[in-house]
Amino acid sequence: MMTRSPSWAFVPSPPSQPAKGSGPLTRRCKSTVAAAKYIAAGRQFKTVHDLLARNSRYDRNRIGWVRAFTEPEGKFGCDRRMAERCIRVFGAFGPHVGQIYPSCKLPQHFQALDLLATFDLPPKQLARYLENETISPNISAKAIRKLGEDWGVIKPKPIIKGFKEPVSTTGRLISSLNIDELLAACSPTQCKELWGRAKGQLVMIGVPEAKILALPAPATPLPLRHDLVAAWDAATPDEQSKLVRERENEILNTV
Repeated sequence: MMTRSPSWAFVPSPPSQPAKGSGPLTRRCKSTVAAAKYIAAGRQFKTVHDLLARNSRYDRNRIGWVRAFTEPEGKFGCDRRMAERCIRVFGAFGPHVGQIYPSCKLPQHFQALDLLATFDLPPKQLARYLENETISPNISAKAIRKLGEDWGVIKPKPIIKGFKEPVSTTGRLISSLNIDELLAACSPTQCKELWGRAKGQLVMIGVPEAKILALPAPATPLPLRHDLVAAWDAATPDEQSKLVRERENEILNTV
């Protein structure tokens, strides 16, 4: 027993002959070109869209445009977005092909044709670009985008000048130090360079050089307490008695 497919389940197939109503410009093309097939497919998809699209979310009489492309209902054999791009191509060029310009003059690559459709150029202006071959049948999508940027139709892609590196562990450590801790961590050469720059800025804002104090000498680090412990552990009993006499105060502070 054969089951009848629903009326909406068909795949639009571009005709092998020019569409009905084509004007004299279409007959200049020696054979059916890719652009004409995309426009014809868009015409059929537009008809199907109008039949399937729901009038509202409560419309139960129609299956819906999106659902028609999903399983198990989907019978089109192509992506919904592809169908919508064909509809956009038909809307941009369908009413004018054969009357103002022939389809063989349009870009024959679908990416370029679809991008050109988004420019929404006036038909006569587009005809001039096709006639002087500013837009040729073999033009690429990249070249179409460049034309759109030059005409101000689309915004140019932002140029990434450099990749911003994430803050390193050293950078986070330095940012956590106060100025005294930072100066203490700098070498004498770095401290001298920093002071020279600060001194130059003070002179620039009008502070007399005679009133600028000299850079204080870096503090002498205190001896580490574990030196005494290490010396005590390595000493003999006689040497430990000598350490007690010579470094009594340090021993008491360590304890």
